[in-house]
Amino acid sequence: MTEFFSHVFPYAVWRVLPHPAPGRNEWAVELRDVPNKETNFALIDLAEPALRWQTRPEAADWWTTLTALADDQLFLHNYRFPDLPEPTDLLSLSTKDGLLSWAAPNHIFVKVLDEANIVVATRQQDKVLYKQCHLENGRLATLAEEEMTSTTDSPAYRVPIRYRKGDVYFETLSSFLDKTVNTSGVTVIDYLEASPYIAFSYYIYEKEKIAQYIVVINRKREILYHTCLVEGREGVGRDTMLFKDETLVFLRNSNEFVGIKLSS
Repeated sequence: MTEFFSHVFPYAVWRVLPHPAPGRNEWAVELRDVPNKETNFALIDLAEPALRWQTRPEAADWWTTLTALADDQLFLHNYRFPDLPEPTDLLSLSTKDGLLSWAAPNHIFVKVLDEANIVVATRQQDKVLYKQCHLENGRLATLAEEEMTSTTDSPAYRVPIRYRKGDVYFETLSSFLDKTVNTSGVTVIDYLEASPYIAFSYYIYEKEKIAQYIVVINRKREILYHTCLVEGREGVGRDTMLFKDETLVFLRNSNEFVGIKLSS
């Protein structure tokens, strides 16, 4: 089992979000240039596999965050008032080229409604109003109450379950790792089932610092992939790995996006 894609970004990766639609192996990436207080966004197409684009939209600033993907649009939230932890505006970038498609001031993303529309919300005095927003052009329309309560499909990707000391199953998983990869002193474990494989991201102390590793094991307890992701950490990270369409994605050294295939 080998890496089929790897890309090192010039900035730290803050968040990775896969396209929720089955069969679309596109991954949105939020990047932070901390010294210059700038935010970049990128899109990786693992079907190619290649980096499709990386951009710093003029309408975005340090507080802008990656929010969602739907159809051919990537959504960002702007925070007009940084002292208030609430998004204020919605931006839409094209997944094809990263250019700004449209903006919806004073509206925020809520959820995907159907193949052509999303639900957005806005405040009007003390009341929250929900509207229908067209994916392609951002056109707003009224939204019937029964449409607002409609359900959407579950995301077509999986995230790991985190276990710390004292949690149920932590000792069981820690013992399993000790015997399988010959390690000890595991402090945090991220566990993800990707049948017929199991992926672990685990943290251990090395030279008074924290090191993070990832390991993929099959049902025979055979190690198929095992590597160190980062050394010398002060603490543990979050969103360590994601699994979609037989692809396991994770970060190495905080700025390298890596993908491996877990074919059944």
